[in-house]
Amino acid sequence: MSSIIKYLKSAIFNLLNNLTTRLFFKNNKLGIISGKMLQLLSRNKYRIVKLDFTENLINRTNIIESNLDYIYTVAELNKPSEKVYKKQASIGYNIVPNGTVSPFSSMVLFENKLYKQNYTTSHPDKNVNYKTNLIIQATAGYAFIKMIRPTVEIEKGIFLSGHWPHGWYHWLIEILPKKEVYEFLPKKYKNYPLLIPKKIENFKNHISVLNQLFPNATLIYLEDVIWYKIKDLVWLDSPVISPPDFKHKRANLTILDTNFNWELMKVFKNRFLIPKNNFNPKKRIFLARTQDKRAYNQDEVYEILKKYDFEAVYLEKLTVEEQMNIMNGADFIAGPTGGAWANLIFCNEHTKGVIWMPDIVRNANFYANLAQLSNIELIHHYYPCKSNNWIEFMHSNETVVINTHKLEEIIINLLDTK
Repeated sequence: MSSIIKYLKSAIFNLLNNLTTRLFFKNNKLGIISGKMLQLLSRNKYRIVKLDFTENLINRTNIIESNLDYIYTVAELNKPSEKVYKKQASIGYNIVPNGTVSPFSSMVLFENKLYKQNYTTSHPDKNVNYKTNLIIQATAGYAFIKMIRPTVEIEKGIFLSGHWPHGWYHWLIEILPKKEVYEFLPKKYKNYPLLIPKKIENFKNHISVLNQLFPNATLIYLEDVIWYKIKDLVWLDSPVISPPDFKHKRANLTILDTNFNWELMKVFKNRFLIPKNNFNPKKRIFLARTQDKRAYNQDEVYEILKKYDFEAVYLEKLTVEEQMNIMNGADFIAGPTGGAWANLIFCNEHTKGVIWMPDIVRNANFYANLAQLSNIELIHHYYPCKSNNWIEFMHSNETVVINTHKLEEIIINLLDTK
C-alpha cells in the first residue's frame, strides 16, 4: 500500500510540475493555482513568488533618477544610425538583509518576492523568458522557482553576476559596469567580498578583467544550482540591460528593449588602460573564429577581405591585454556577430566596422550603442537563416551564406567615407 501511495504522490507531483511550467510559459493564471498546490505538496521546494522591481526593494539608494535618455538605431548601408529618446528607469543599489541570490540570475529573492532591475521596454513582460537553472519560468507578476537543495548562508557580500555571466559580452558589458554603481557605495561596504559565479573561475580573461577593476577584492565563488542567502547583501543595478530572450518565436524585438546609461558607461570605458608594450598594431582586422557553431562561408568572406588588407585574428585565443591592444589599434573591424564585439569598448574613436547578423535580430542595437560610445561608424549587414529565434540559431548546425558582393559594397563605401 505504501508503495502505491508513494507512486501516486510522485505522479501527482510530476503532473503539477509539468502543468505549472507550461501554464507559466503561456502566461496563464491557472499556473499560479497548480503551482500553489505543488508548493504545498513539495513542502516549499517548489514555490510561487511575486515579481517586483529593485526600485521598490528595501534600503534603496538611487544614484541616477528615472529620466529621459536615449539609445541608437542600427546603421545599415545608406541608412545612418539615429538617436531615439526614451524614458529610462533609475539606477542605484540596495542593502538587503537576508537577500537570496542565484548565481545565474539577475534577480534577488527577499521575503517571498523576486526582485529585478526595472527598465523601460516596448514588449509586454509576459513575453519574456526568465528561465534559469533555479527559476523555472515567470509570467506577468509571478515566478515559479525551485529550491530543491538547502540554501547556503553567507555573512556578507556584493553580488556581481547576472544573466549568462560566462558569456563575454554579458560579463564585460552588463555585469562588470556595475563597478560604476559600486563606486557610490558607503566606505564600509566596499571591502565586502564579491560574490562571483563559480563557472567563471577558470575563465582567465573573465578573471583578468575583473582583477583590473577590483584589484584587491576578496572573491567568493557561488555554485551553479544553489540559492545563497546573504545576511548583509549589497545589490547593484547595471548601467546596461540588453534585449531579453523571448518565449515565442520571432518575437517583435525593437530597439526600445535596450537600456544604456551613457554617463556611467563613459566612465567605465575610460577605466581601461590599454597596454602598448611590444605591440605591432593591425590596422584592419577580421574577427575570425572556429566554425564549430554558427558556421558560415568564412573562407570565401576572408578572400574578399584580404583584397582590402584585412588580417584574421581569433580574439578568443588571446589574453585580455592582447585583445585590448588589437581592438584599440584597429582602424577597421569586420566580423560576424558574437561576444568579440563587446571589445568595441576598447576601441579608439573614428574606427569603422561592419558586422553581419541573422535577420531574426534585425533590431538588436546593443553593438550599435557600444559603437556610439566610442564614436565608431558600425554598419550592420543582415542575412536570412532558417532558425526562428536567436537561441535556436545559437544551437543550430545550420551553415549560413554571407552575400560577399553586398559585404564588399559596404567595405568600399566605408573606405570611401572620410
